[in-house]
Amino acid sequence: MTTWIKFFCVAVAVAISPVTVFAAISIPFTVNLSEAVTVDTAGGTPRIAVDVGGVTRYATYTSGTGTSSLIFTYDAAIGDVDLDGVALSSPIDLNGGTITDTAGNGATLTFTPPNTTNVRVNYPSLGMDFIADADGRYTLNGAVYNDLPSFLTATGGTFSRASIGTYYDAAGVLQTAASGVPRFDHDPVTNAAKGILIEEARTNEIVNSTDLKSPLWLGYCGNWLTTYVPDPAGGNNAVQIPADSDGCSFNVSGLYKCTTQFCNGSNFPAGTYTVSVWGRTVSGTLNIGITTDDTSYSPQCTLTTTWKRCFATVTKAATDALYGPRMFQVVEGAANNQAYELFGPQVEQGSFPTSYIPTTTAAVTRAADVLTMPTGSWYNQSAGTGVGTQSHQSNAGTGFPMLWRFDDTTNNNRWNAYHRQSDSHVGFDGVTAGFGQGSNNFASTSTATTSIAGRNALNNMRAAKDGVLGPLDTTWTPPTVTQFVGGLQGQQANKWMQKFKYYPLALSDTQLQLLTQ
Repeated sequence: MTTWIKFFCVAVAVAISPVTVFAAISIPFTVNLSEAVTVDTAGGTPRIAVDVGGVTRYATYTSGTGTSSLIFTYDAAIGDVDLDGVALSSPIDLNGGTITDTAGNGATLTFTPPNTTNVRVNYPSLGMDFIADADGRYTLNGAVYNDLPSFLTATGGTFSRASIGTYYDAAGVLQTAASGVPRFDHDPVTNAAKGILIEEARTNEIVNSTDLKSPLWLGYCGNWLTTYVPDPAGGNNAVQIPADSDGCSFNVSGLYKCTTQFCNGSNFPAGTYTVSVWGRTVSGTLNIGITTDDTSYSPQCTLTTTWKRCFATVTKAATDALYGPRMFQVVEGAANNQAYELFGPQVEQGSFPTSYIPTTTAAVTRAADVLTMPTGSWYNQSAGTGVGTQSHQSNAGTGFPMLWRFDDTTNNNRWNAYHRQSDSHVGFDGVTAGFGQGSNNFASTSTATTSIAGRNALNNMRAAKDGVLGPLDTTWTPPTVTQFVGGLQGQQANKWMQKFKYYPLALSDTQLQLLTQ
């Protein structure tokens, strides 16, 4: 609904469009007067002050002289953001110009500001939206790019992964991306977009993970893997285990295979390992356990008729021996009175499973996803704000993997958002010339999607997570940095990046909260 405010003499009314969100464009405001006026800009251009997220901008006179409707236009500046609505201020500022009626009388310049809570501005200098469509939508200083390669060309950035990698497409089918191709992942059940998948390097030590009918894979009482069935990748490489096929007294079925590295307990490297496999039943439900030995079958995983990836994490000491040659085993948690299907076993060193790594005759390593771009005209070394939305794969671990980061390629100068694995927190901190600059930390016990924003400005650091502000740090010195890092081996979180925006301004506390809600 258009808002009209009329005044005595030459009255002013400002008209705006409701429920409008503007980004990186010009926003016109119409000033309606009670009679025609003449606008003279010889000495200056009239304007209306506009509060944009605590920063004063101006809507300047654009057109309408000789009529009773004047257009004032606010041109959004790079970095402007106001998610709770801009605010106009009375009166009109002549700024050296004049506004007069046909008799030469000056117009009344005061007015009651209209409700502009629905006029919102969000104009980052750098924006990456990895869930906008199949390959994302990106902005750089107002220019729009509809795919990641063209955006990276414009920024001078790079994405790399020196191997294939798997992901789920929008139909929930497991796909394989070629070396160097980013993975825009989806939830296999809901098909919802999850963002660009960023992972560290991992190795699947299991061989023949794509061929469970190989003679190398045995049942506890014999080779019962005889039937290929459709798999989660759209192929026909899963195997079906018939009901009560093994004939064992406890109906314990096993899948096991060892690589040369793991066949001897004395050669088994110490560390934490995660074993995983996809499973589903032909009908009904069935509990299974997966393990690396013959003594522990937990945690239980309940299979249904929908493909599900089950996993278990085990820690091995250097002196631990495996149960015979066994490196991977699926164990039924109850008598097997129904058929079930398995696909894609994986054993990887780490405390949680990462994306599936298919193997044939040898172990295969998936390389790290690396996403970086140099700072440029879009970056302000003195003050800026970053905000990222992402979800991480697991809370397990003891490190400080990065959710997003700015640095000079070292740890000596950086500011970043991170995941503190030891106590399941996410936070924001920085280092300048090797000296820590303080931090904000927030509890985060879930791996669900979270948003965290951080303000990097002299004596003015503050972060917000999911709408909650951290404490103000008044002793912060911004570091000098040279690149943005979305993923880099050795420091990255295993995560799905949904969105990231950078603003070359120290945004207000209110905007930090709104950006992360």
